[in-house]
Formats: sequence, C-alpha cells, structure tokens
Amino acid sequence: MTFTPPTADQILAIKVSAGIDEIAASERFAAATPDLVEAIVEGVGAFAAGEWAPLHRIGDQAGAKWANGAVTLPAGYADAYKAFVEQGWGSIAGPEAFGGQGLPFTLATAALETLGAANMGFTLLPMLTVGAIEALDHHGSDAQKALYLPKLISGEWSGTMNLTEPQAGSDVGALRTTATPVTEGPHAGKYRIAGTKIYITFGEHDAVHRAEVPRGTGWLHRRAQRCHLRIDRTQTRHPRLAHLRHVLWRCR
Repeated sequence: MTFTPPTADQILAIKVSAGIDEIAASERFAAATPDLVEAIVEGVGAFAAGEWAPLHRIGDQAGAKWANGAVTLPAGYADAYKAFVEQGWGSIAGPEAFGGQGLPFTLATAALETLGAANMGFTLLPMLTVGAIEALDHHGSDAQKALYLPKLISGEWSGTMNLTEPQAGSDVGALRTTATPVTEGPHAGKYRIAGTKIYITFGEHDAVHRAEVPRGTGWLHRRAQRCHLRIDRTQTRHPRLAHLRHVLWRCR
C-alpha cells in the first residue's frame, strides 16, 4: 500500500484550528515549539509510510493466528510496534511523572490520525492504549496510576476495547452490560458487572510483554471470584482484561 501523509495539511490544522501556539504559551506545554510540532508531524508521517502502511495488505491477507494458546500477529507487526515504542510515538501526551513526554494531546491525536490513515486495523492497538492512559490519568486513583501508567506509556502493556456483545457490534446504544456501584462491604467503591462480551479488541497478541502474577493474588482473579468471570486458561496473568483469551464475561 502506497501512503503519502498529509503533513502540510496537518501542520496547518494544528496551528489554525487547534491553536497550538496559544497552547504552547502556557508553562505546561512550553516544549511544543513550532520546530518540535513540525518534527513530530513529519516524523510520524515518515514512520507511517515506511513501517505501518506496508503491513496493511498482509494484515488483510494473513490476519492474526490463534495457536497453542496464544495469538500471533501477521509477520512484521510485532517489529513495527517495537519500532513505534522505541521512537516514542506512543508516549507523546503521556504525563511526564510516569515516563511520558507531557506534550499537548493535539500532537498525540495527529500521530494517531496519520497512523490510522496508513493502517487503521493496526492503529487500534496504540489508539486504545492512549485512551487507557487518558482515562487513568484523569480518573484513576494514585495506586492505579502508579501500577498502570508507566507500563502503558512505555508500551510494555497495551490497552483494549471491551465493547462488542452478541446483539451489539458498533451499535453502542444496543449494549446491555451494566456496572452497578458497590456501596457497602469489603468491595465498596468497586462495581458489579453483569453482561456478556464476545471479544476484546487487541485483547491478546504478541506485540507486548506480559508480566506474570501468581494465581489468586491478581486483580483479575479477585474480580473473577466476585463476578463469576469465566477464564479458560490455566494461569492468571497480570491484572488486565487484555489477558483474557476467551474474552467471555458471565457476571451475575
């Protein structure tokens, strides 16, 4: 697949529509100088054209494979994601306190837009990770931030999307899974989940490292005991829904 990034148009939109100069005038985002903005937009464009776009066709033709209890991405995907991480494209807007670059989210959005235009299916991986980082940064507890953000920002872990149900694909309004707050008892402040999910986007793949957690000590195992979450694997890994291989929730 031939891909030409719309670099000039993006830079214009970032300046005129997003008002990057006004954003950079604040102390928090002072590092977002015109030179840096152009370097990011041009750099991710070159990366998308050279690494991401060539994998688009093989992603359609070969697809991900499930064998021996693990999912393997098409040839080249894991290496491309490693390059993505090493070049820092996933950490652009991550908070500096947890290893991110602390730049405006506008620049992270521009990077994802370019990557998505080159290979949308693959871009769901970093896109969901950026979404997880944003959610945790704005709404997570201090303990959750300390546990998850360094791993997500570094690219060692990745985010997922837990959306699709038997009766609801892209129709979000048809979702039936509910989360009811627990107000009393030892699980106060948590949620009881009821519903069924039929798959989790980028819930299992070979592009990221997974840390092991002894059985019975992880969040996932505790959640399984509380919600009757069925897990068809022999060992509980680190507490993220990304590690459910059968991705079927049966919580009551």
